Amino acid sequence: KAQEALMAGKKGRVPAHIKKKQFSHPGIDYQFITILESIEDPRQPSIFFSYSLTSVLFMTIVSMICGATDWPKVVVMSEGMKEWLAQYVDMTSGVPCERTFKDLFNLICPEAMEKILREVMSLIREKVVQEVIGFDGQTERGTADKKAGISGIHLVHAWSSDNEICLGQLKIDDKSNEITAVPKLMESLDLKGAIITADAMNTQKVTADQAIKGEADYILPVKRNQPGLLEERQFNISAL
Repeated sequence: KAQEALMAGKKGRVPAHIKKKQFSHPGIDYQFITILESIEDPRQPSIFFSYSLTSVLFMTIVSMICGATDWPKVVVMSEGMKEWLAQYVDMTSGVPCERTFKDLFNLICPEAMEKILREVMSLIREKVVQEVIGFDGQTERGTADKKAGISGIHLVHAWSSDNEICLGQLKIDDKSNEITAVPKLMESLDLKGAIITADAMNTQKVTADQAIKGEADYILPVKRNQPGLLEERQFNISAL
């Protein structure tokens, strides 16, 4: 009994004899896989571990790039690409079920996930001269519920028109927080040589300052939310 108690350990604490399972990824030398490996696994070590976090992330991202919009589609696509996926990540346990995907992603810190997605997009992104990057915010369709008092998920994103990909995004409480969120998102991206665009709400000194700091140009519209600047622009145009 004493030995059993020693093996079990305290409630909520992982017994010392349970070690973190190691997985072997054939594509570990690829930067894409290295980025995925950098995210901390939120799960406690367990003898029941079957799926590598890196494998689950890789399956999900590749499936989403191929057009998957929900977990059932991720599962189906991953099953269809299983042999190809096995060239890069550990697929010895096959493709997890929909519930495993959901449970694991619910454990991952959103900020950590956003960070690796930005790094992945930087690999896919092709730097071009005067790349146009638009910053905008929108409420995701289907996330609001007026009866429950839920306003919906509002995201600020950076869209590369030349690459046709989202370079990064931030979740904010509501549209009024875009003014502070846009410069924060800009700071996290490589904007050198790019042309920054945004809507009139983000025609702010902080937006322009962050563009200059990132060695980018910017085109910002002037409307009535900036009356002084609007009057100055109209005067200068009429004087031509």
